[in-house]
Amino acid sequence: MGRILFALTDSWAAVVDEHDDGTPITRREYAKLDAFAAEAGEAAKIPVEFIDVAEVPADLTGVVLIAEEEALHELAERLGRTPESLAGRVFLLNTERISRSGRHVEAIGAAGTITSLTFGVWSSDPEDAPEGNVFGRKDIAAAIGASWTPGQFEETEHYCAMEHQPDHDTLPGLLGAYLRAYLEAS
Repeated sequence: MGRILFALTDSWAAVVDEHDDGTPITRREYAKLDAFAAEAGEAAKIPVEFIDVAEVPADLTGVVLIAEEEALHELAERLGRTPESLAGRVFLLNTERISRSGRHVEAIGAAGTITSLTFGVWSSDPEDAPEGNVFGRKDIAAAIGASWTPGQFEETEHYCAMEHQPDHDTLPGLLGAYLRAYLEAS
């Protein structure tokens, strides 16, 4: 089928807090990244594999990479390529507000994005987070039966902010369904 890789930079290992017993809490743990990836992988029926950005393969055929913009630039530099030449295989996480990042995603042809606000709301309370808010290609959204409101300010020519998908009512669930369909289409 394909692979879903989550490219980690050193910033995910940064200590952001500590538990009551004094043990450190990393940014990865604080953001509930492992739970997010597990649910997305379950929805995609493809496990999400964590990989250091320095170990991401040069050939991304059959791969979709979830990464922050920092990781995309780091990968492009390591491979001697432009970020735009890799963007079609990269789903960006933690981008700026959608009105700005939507135009950016359209311009570079990225797989899609989840903004830092959307991911932050989910990671602070996954059980009560609103569904949707995966920004991705309209053709893939239509293929998975995801809804969006046409004409919203964040909509671009080829991308939309998906609000709901009947089988997956959580942010990571919608992302997983989207990434599976994205891999099937590419």
